[in-house]
Amino acid sequence: MLELDDPLLPAAVHLVGDDAHDVVGSVLAAAGGRLVSLDAAQVAYRPGREMVVQYRAAVAWSDGRETTELILAGATPDGAPAGTVTVRADDGGTALEVGVWRYPFDPELPGLAGAVDASRVARLLGATTAPALDVVSYRPCRRAVIRAEWLDDTGAAVPVYVKVVPPSRTASIVRRHEVLRTAGIPAPEVVAHDADLGLVALSALPGRDLRDQLVAGGPLPDPAELVSLVDRIAEVTVDLDVADGRHTGRSRADLLAAAPKHAAALAHLLPGLSERLGHLVARLSDVPRRPATDTIHGDLHEAQVRVDAVGSIVGLLDVDDLGPGDRLDDLARCTGHLIALACLNRRAGVDDAVVARCDAYAARAFQEVRDRHGVAGTARVTAALVGLATVPFRLQGGAWRDDTVALLDLADTCLADSCLADTCLADTCLGHTHLGPADEKNLIARS
Repeated sequence: MLELDDPLLPAAVHLVGDDAHDVVGSVLAAAGGRLVSLDAAQVAYRPGREMVVQYRAAVAWSDGRETTELILAGATPDGAPAGTVTVRADDGGTALEVGVWRYPFDPELPGLAGAVDASRVARLLGATTAPALDVVSYRPCRRAVIRAEWLDDTGAAVPVYVKVVPPSRTASIVRRHEVLRTAGIPAPEVVAHDADLGLVALSALPGRDLRDQLVAGGPLPDPAELVSLVDRIAEVTVDLDVADGRHTGRSRADLLAAAPKHAAALAHLLPGLSERLGHLVARLSDVPRRPATDTIHGDLHEAQVRVDAVGSIVGLLDVDDLGPGDRLDDLARCTGHLIALACLNRRAGVDDAVVARCDAYAARAFQEVRDRHGVAGTARVTAALVGLATVPFRLQGGAWRDDTVALLDLADTCLADSCLADTCLADTCLGHTHLGPADEKNLIARS
């Protein structure tokens, strides 16, 4: 059982332990259901601020039906999130309050229920027939992506991606796509949107993502082309109404600024790592900051970059966080993801040829960062890996503790003198670091 000590969020520990069964079971009982089993599938945790847990629940209903439900529970310092079913309890004189809801009725994403209804998606897009729907991703209270697909007269699939966000973000997300496309950067086209529900429908991009290209063994862009993409984004002029609060002050995508927060979260989860994390953060704090005068993607990694059959970059996905920052953060984040992907492929027992390709490409990307930016670049790659170290807990894999430690080993190695010297990354960071059995696609794509 997790020994989580968070005085500002005392209900949190009850959402990731045995007590979660009672919390969720009480709500289902009031609705005429009996909780048969409950497994945590994902946890979003910000110490002292918020915890949201996704559960897979097997439920037996009073009418004899048995269903599998996606149930969510959340806690904040102010109590249950608005729009949820409130559960209250007393823990030795401490009042506890959590909110429970059932997918797709997310309190922050009012458009989600409609986005998983084929007839309502058809109306949004002005289609005369209902599409086939597939949920690509869901981050509770933050966003979801639904793939809607029709067949044309030849039987070929015609996909559109419906992004679901808090309604207050709709206009700025639409604007971000328009700004990039006007600047000649191949972001998806907005084909429809509904600001009241927080729905943004996007065209599909050609090619496939860089991660799939790596695994398949197809031609790859030179890492210098990734640098060129980052530089092109950096020169885009963004005049956004930032009422959605995503880019007030210094960019939230600032890797060095985010590292202490990620380290604090890890220290809450694994107190035995506190001293080690403190040393790592102290070393990163010595790295000089750079002014946030560029435009950056904000969440750049290999699954956001589309490439064609000859390895040319032909598309850029997930531009919701486009805004002010330091272009080096985009480059370092992408490099950190590539390093982690290489290690995870090796640990998962992926084909040796795939592992070799991922190792080699990650090493080339790291070399590009080191050659261009020296310690400023490698430190930011380290900071990106500290952020990735929080993901195993979120995904609730059985070996999340070991996976977390292994990612921190990787972060330490990337910052060590041996990595900053003129040596091959594949012989240092990648060659001798192994991760636990996490799901690599989720670990990287959902971070």
